[in-house]
Amino acid sequence: MQYMLQNQNETANPTHCLMADGVLFATGAAGYTVIELLWRGHTHWSMGIAGGICFTCFGRIWPKIKSLHKIYVPLLGSTVITSVELAFGVVFNLILKKGIWDYSHLPFQLFGQICGLFSTLWGLLSIPAVPLAGRLRQRLIDRTSAPHPHPAE
Repeated sequence: MQYMLQNQNETANPTHCLMADGVLFATGAAGYTVIELLWRGHTHWSMGIAGGICFTCFGRIWPKIKSLHKIYVPLLGSTVITSVELAFGVVFNLILKKGIWDYSHLPFQLFGQICGLFSTLWGLLSIPAVPLAGRLRQRLIDRTSAPHPHPAE
């Protein structure tokens, strides 16, 4: 799985792509943990993993959607986050019975794990988050892929 550099005619080293994805994952995990703490006053460790997965996905989809109409950013961002939220909700809330969240009292909900209100909020959050992740990933790849001068021997 190789990644074409945006401004150059060469292919990035897959290791550099993996390193960039690791930074995106850590950034998303920390970022979503902070959002949860500010919004709810508490969080669960699994939400950090969910945030890391989403931010990494954003970084990977941005090069493919940035030339499309801007309406696709919140639609795809909301789809990514809502899908991850459903998967994590089924595992942690329904199967493992952790009780992290329950949207069953909200309209347009599915199994109490996802709902229309939060899907809309995730879409709004995606408007800055998707291009931010994409640009960060590109910069990290460009920086690690740039030739480094060798010291004179």
